[in-house]
Amino acid sequence: MSLPAFAGSSNDCALYPNTDLTEDAIHHYVPSLACLCIRQLASYPDQISGVALNYAPPQDNTEFDILKALIPSYTEDSFNLSVVDPCLWVVLVQIYGLSLPKIFHTYPIALADTHLPLLQSISSTPTFSLITILELPGCPQLTDDTLTTIKSLHALAAFDASETMISSWGLKKSMMPALIINGAEDTKSLSKSGPLGLRILRLRNCKAIDHTIFTSLQKLLFLSVIGTFS
Repeated sequence: MSLPAFAGSSNDCALYPNTDLTEDAIHHYVPSLACLCIRQLASYPDQISGVALNYAPPQDNTEFDILKALIPSYTEDSFNLSVVDPCLWVVLVQIYGLSLPKIFHTYPIALADTHLPLLQSISSTPTFSLITILELPGCPQLTDDTLTTIKSLHALAAFDASETMISSWGLKKSMMPALIINGAEDTKSLSKSGPLGLRILRLRNCKAIDHTIFTSLQKLLFLSVIGTFS
């Protein structure tokens, strides 16, 4: 079971006003025990292990719906997942998995979001895995200097940096420090040295990328797709 994501406590009502995590929220019903527990777990999304439930959609509007209880703005017809607190989202997908509506399977999140490092620290389990996809084609802000923010994306599986100013040097030195290590190094100790699990890398029309990058990319053992350079 794999749930892709684009990609402390996250109960920030100013940033996520449509998420009901406040303890003083007013309800016109008795919340379920699962609802109360999930509300508390949203403060510790990286501490969940071995919890698995099945989400059963209500048959009609009179039945209790835990998603609507936690996310009052949620509707099946039209819903913007980006208004949901990312820590609540990752708690829900860890617990309910693919039984959730399809819209919950992918969460769009900004690279500068303060919650992103926490999401990246969540370990995979036999039934859950976060896959990070980063799409920045043509982004003028993506340079060798700004690549340093990407090396913390340990779950990065696909990266599109097409038509940007990054260079072979920047890719090796900044984004993937693991690429410049001695081949004798223990790869297990480098699990936090960059996106070693990268599988797809697209560098189309990156004028500063040359053939020297290929030797380094061979150290990314899972890399299977490389975009064209011109």
